[in-house]
Amino acid sequence: MEGTNRRRGDSDGSQPGGGNDAESATSVNYASVAGLREFFGETTMHGVQYTFRGGLVLRLLWLLAVLGCVAGFLYFFITAIINYLDRPTNTKLDTVATARMPVPAITFCNTNTIQAASLNESEANLAFLCAAYRRTNTRSCPFTAARLKEVVSKETRRPKQIFRDIGQRKTSLILDPLVNFFFETEAITFINSSYLETSVNNGGICHTYRAQGTDAEFRRTGADAGKKFLLNIDQNQYSDFIVELSVGVEVYIHNTEEPIVRGRNAIFVGPGERANIALKPLHRTVLPSPYRTPTCTEGNINRNKSKPYSDSQCQLECQEYYVASTCGCLSFTVPPNVTLKFDSGQTVSVYCTANQFVDCTLPALVNYSLEATDPCKQYCLEPCSPPPDHFMYDFSLSADVFPSRIVADSIVDVLVNESLYDYTSPFTSSNLAYTRENFAQVTVFYNSLGYDSTVQQKAVTLDSLFGSVGGNLGLFIGASLLTLAEFAQYLTRFFLACFRQRHGKHADSADASRRYRGNTGDSKEMSNPVA
Repeated sequence: MEGTNRRRGDSDGSQPGGGNDAESATSVNYASVAGLREFFGETTMHGVQYTFRGGLVLRLLWLLAVLGCVAGFLYFFITAIINYLDRPTNTKLDTVATARMPVPAITFCNTNTIQAASLNESEANLAFLCAAYRRTNTRSCPFTAARLKEVVSKETRRPKQIFRDIGQRKTSLILDPLVNFFFETEAITFINSSYLETSVNNGGICHTYRAQGTDAEFRRTGADAGKKFLLNIDQNQYSDFIVELSVGVEVYIHNTEEPIVRGRNAIFVGPGERANIALKPLHRTVLPSPYRTPTCTEGNINRNKSKPYSDSQCQLECQEYYVASTCGCLSFTVPPNVTLKFDSGQTVSVYCTANQFVDCTLPALVNYSLEATDPCKQYCLEPCSPPPDHFMYDFSLSADVFPSRIVADSIVDVLVNESLYDYTSPFTSSNLAYTRENFAQVTVFYNSLGYDSTVQQKAVTLDSLFGSVGGNLGLFIGASLLTLAEFAQYLTRFFLACFRQRHGKHADSADASRRYRGNTGDSKEMSNPVA
């Protein structure tokens, strides 16, 4: 019987899916050392099973080896996580060849912001400038303070129109008779003034060329295929109201929908120069947040923009918000039909008057430029960073003397015929001297049809993070995701065992209490038998 029973038990234990595994699983207390020993003996994690086998010294050596490998894994795991959260990037450089390239916007701003004739012809223009620059009872501003206030208070024009009236007009910057003359005789095509758009910014009047239609693309390279401009700097109109330290024009190369910020990325061309500007475009693509700090379009500025985002547009908009918050009115650079909204709920939609410009707008713009910290930071987390996908125009500049003696005589002949030449000017000592002190030629072109491309890429992606963690997991402790599932299963069994032990103790305590109360009742009945 004993042998039969033993064989029957052996037979039951050898059956696949028999009850012994379940019984052993339920019989092992996973909240004890025995449960931990059984788990380490079954897990696929390398080396831990040897920490419970052999002599004491051998087990200690295996324990040190396992702990060292776990520490090594944790070090590389934490390093990989920190590196991923730092958002490192790589930059891919490439050169792209194309059959055609767009013509960028080209803006010209005379360093002379005030035409002398506009001050001589209008007392209101002179009074506005004298009030703006706080000048009274001087040779250039022969006004008393009372008279100055009286004239400015009667001014009905907005500052934007005043700046248009006192600045150089596009027909003065480009003299169309000279364009036609050169086209007919020298077979050189200069851009006509009708292709220029006049704008007013915080630095005065500027004129921008934006090519249209078939002229909006370059299909050939070199200066001969470039856009040529013959500019009249017109030193005769430099006013003594503001003494200019230099003579010439500022040239800005920018995207067609992007405004300019005076003095930023300017190319300075003086009179008597033929400036050849060879463009080298760069297409830059950067990653979105969180790999870069949010720009104004992603920050707190909430104006309904009429133009796409650019860093110069952002900077200009920050100035407009600064003026609006300081003066309660809109600067003249704000586009029409735009209302500036603040986080406080305040809105500003009325343009500043001439009086407000003199008393508040101009001082506010000066304070803005002198702020130790960028005032734009109150509107943007990181103000005016480049957009995520945009073209930039690098350039190389070369220049020679313009014009030659023969060309100078021809220019003067045309100006005399058109009554545009002033023989009484102090600059008319000779035809050559006059033209070299008042005219400049600018040519904008590409040396090659193509552009350099920089693409910002993630240095650590989620795939590479998992690969790094998985590689170190297998290298140091020979584990995998399934091993983590084994640990999860063990922890589940461990907490269940702890719960059962605690629940069992409460149940045993309740049973003992019930048995105690029952025994007490029986003893009372025995001590009081029924008569």
